Amino acid sequence: YDIETTVQWVNDEFFPDGTIISQEPGQGVVVFGGSTVSLIASLGPVTREVPEVTSLSVEGASFLLGKAGFSLGEITFEDNALVPKGAVVGTDPGAGEILPRDTPLTLRLSAGGPPVVVPDVRTLSQEDASERLGDLRLVVGEISEIGAVRDRQDGRVLDQVPVPGTRLRAGELVTLTVRRAAPPPPPTVPPTTWPPPTTTTSTTVPESTTTSVPE
Repeated sequence: YDIETTVQWVNDEFFPDGTIISQEPGQGVVVFGGSTVSLIASLGPVTREVPEVTSLSVEGASFLLGKAGFSLGEITFEDNALVPKGAVVGTDPGAGEILPRDTPLTLRLSAGGPPVVVPDVRTLSQEDASERLGDLRLVVGEISEIGAVRDRQDGRVLDQVPVPGTRLRAGELVTLTVRRAAPPPPPTVPPTTWPPPTTTTSTTVPESTTTSVPE
């Protein structure tokens, strides 16, 4: 048949690349030789740029990726001391990549800084122990153990949980057991009698004198 065919290529969100979207005349129409059949073929969805979502929450990043036409793929975690724990480090493929609609993107989330080894702070003063743990960005809790009055170990760390050598991430808790001297007893107050003794006050009135005047 002497039929000429023309093809127009367009982007389409629903028809995959290389498929026919429509034709003119349509299916079943009888045409004569020398006629032209026009086809519209799909180039696939319009490509789009992956947005920047670093440091956002999972919810915020998912919203922006969906708005840009992408779908959410896997979620992975990695050590990163610069991005807050739970926030987005990046995507795979990364920001700026040009990809088709509905491409699944992997979200890489921060697990915080790499784990640190908990030091042995037993026998240190509470102040020194807290400083050492704070330098590692660990949170310090306290359990008090009451000793004697004027206890020589007042303010000294007796124990810690978890034990030295445990690996923790920044923001995790180390609980210290700290010795505390008992407060001194209250001062002794002498007993009082009740009712209090009665004090009697007497007043002496001088006798009056009479003077006789001679007649």
